Amino acid sequence: MKCAIVTPRFTQPSQKQIGAVDYSHHRAKQLKEAGHDVTVHTPLFIGEQAVGNWEGIPIKYYPFKVSIGEFAKGWLPNLNGYVLVHYCGGFRNVHTLSYLFKGKAKVLFSPFYPDKPRTNLMHKLMIPVIDTFWSFPMLFRCDAVCAETRIEMNWLEQHGVNEEKIHIIPNCIPDEYYGCGDSQRFRDKWNIKNKIVGFLGGHEHIKNVNELITAVSHIKEDFTLVLGGEGSMTQNYLDLILSLGIKQEVIYPGAMYDSPQDKFDFLKACDVFVLSSLKEGLGTVVLEAMSQGTPVICANAGGLPDVVPDSYCLYNLVDTFTLAKKITEVLSDTKLAKRLDDLGRQKAEQYRYSIVSKKYIELVNSLVTV
Repeated sequence: MKCAIVTPRFTQPSQKQIGAVDYSHHRAKQLKEAGHDVTVHTPLFIGEQAVGNWEGIPIKYYPFKVSIGEFAKGWLPNLNGYVLVHYCGGFRNVHTLSYLFKGKAKVLFSPFYPDKPRTNLMHKLMIPVIDTFWSFPMLFRCDAVCAETRIEMNWLEQHGVNEEKIHIIPNCIPDEYYGCGDSQRFRDKWNIKNKIVGFLGGHEHIKNVNELITAVSHIKEDFTLVLGGEGSMTQNYLDLILSLGIKQEVIYPGAMYDSPQDKFDFLKACDVFVLSSLKEGLGTVVLEAMSQGTPVICANAGGLPDVVPDSYCLYNLVDTFTLAKKITEVLSDTKLAKRLDDLGRQKAEQYRYSIVSKKYIELVNSLVTV
């Protein structure tokens, strides 16, 4: 069966970011493993190099783009001849207009819970218009909509998407990565002897890392804060760290995008992993930490409440006192840490590549046989 994965971002391994970027890679690979003829359609951004295929899956690039603010990337893939088209992300992007030229193809859409805080005035003015006249009407017409969490499913239902169309198909973690981390290797590399409070993700406003930095400045336990990742906010973090006087307790190991082993070594080494994001569709990195048996603490935001294994793992945004208190308790209470370790491992099992792949292919087969 001829299938298309249509996505606004399909980076090569050396350019990969953390989290949802992997979603389209997993879906393309799962379709190929099921014996389907898969092609990825994605734009070629300025400064990126076109690569003809990824793991034997052909990639078709579209260099033309038009921007309205930051959310509209214009390119129209040719979808003639496909039996199935899966839009992975790009909920409000112009490329989804290609839906009008899909022919007889069945259409899946993964919107990635795009209900995120907006500060840009143009976004605030344009998004309601786009949602009313295109984004949601397209979802209403799709044959199926893939949500990553029950929270996203509820959000879709609240906006009028038929609940019978919605299927929970989350991002997933390759089976071979479960428990693969080597804690001591990471500690030796960075010469860390004490407890580790960790974060890994883009250094950007939506990740709200300033809240984590402020919280740990109140912790009396002996610890090292490890801020993995990179981005435009790194200098802002450094300035805050210096102002709070905790510079000697902070390490920047870099992005760790190129080496899954480095990433999982780090996640295994953490005594507690913290994600203080303002919004997350799923929070794949939280699942990755849980797959290594690492306790997690997350903001009660976006899809994170559906991912964590216990309500203890949540704190309310802005409440840095509670965040500091919970980090301290996990660092000092071995029984609590072990309980969260066990619960996290059990919850992460639900997101194994092999398990999610089976659900996804069953959904694809149910659509094309109707």
